[in-house]
Amino acid sequence: MINKGKSAKPGGRRRNYQSVDEKSAIAEKLPRGWANWLGFVLFAFCGLAVLAFAIVYVVKADWVDAAVAAAVGVALLYFVYLFGTTHLKV
Repeated sequence: MINKGKSAKPGGRRRNYQSVDEKSAIAEKLPRGWANWLGFVLFAFCGLAVLAFAIVYVVKADWVDAAVAAAVGVALLYFVYLFGTTHLKV
């Protein structure tokens, strides 16, 4: 027997017409809370400063310090990525 008065899907016909939350690709890479923004900005500043010193060391031909500064700068910029993409559940 067929149930004519009941729909097969829960939620009914109106559920299909709800607006979809559209987020751009860049919105997923940006922080949401104040703590994530703080870490995002501070680690970005420090990471770029350390990478600038890596360039200074390359100009001075101090290769060991340049390699260490580049590695630390890349690690700090990875933290920037983590602070941007990790969204805390509040």
